[in-house]
Amino acid sequence: MSDSRELVVVDGAMGSIVACAAARARTLSMGSDGHGPTAAWLDRGRLLSDASGFDRLFESLAVKPLEQHPASGEERRDDRPASITLLTATLGAADHGIAHVVWPIHAGVEGRPSEMDLDLAARHVDTALLVTRLVGLDSDRHRCASIRVDTPYADFSDRQLAELALDLGTPFRMAPWWNDASNEEYRRWRGVFEAIGCVAAG
Repeated sequence: MSDSRELVVVDGAMGSIVACAAARARTLSMGSDGHGPTAAWLDRGRLLSDASGFDRLFESLAVKPLEQHPASGEERRDDRPASITLLTATLGAADHGIAHVVWPIHAGVEGRPSEMDLDLAARHVDTALLVTRLVGLDSDRHRCASIRVDTPYADFSDRQLAELALDLGTPFRMAPWWNDASNEEYRRWRGVFEAIGCVAAG
């Protein structure tokens, strides 16, 4: 039988940090005792029972969104398709009886904070729908009678996501990559915050 928690797909990037902040806000508005209804599934398979505790969340994100390639030493992103990561997370949610998955991917265009790639946004939504249906085929074999994958930021630009981060009071400065000038994630989002008139340093 499924519970009332939601599972946030977390990779350490800005979207997942914002999604956890939004989950925390929903938890507080429901008068939760701090043990739900949120959960975070980390990209490497670790499950947190409470995403409202940001100290624990960021401590668990010791691996940056960008990793060192073991051979060349060059930074690169995880080579797995996003659909595989989402499918793995959704199956994990089903196994834990969690019926609501939040996939905080967005379609912002790097270097152009106010632009959004409409085709990419549509692919994100289609992927979420297909994964929902695929996992639902085996609903009789796991703990969830039904499951739903949401993409709340699918059509967001970088600017919109940054503004939401500020509105929610998201502690993105706690991210392992913040203030690391060599990190692609930091360079991207520092530029976005500067573009909207918020130099979010320190």
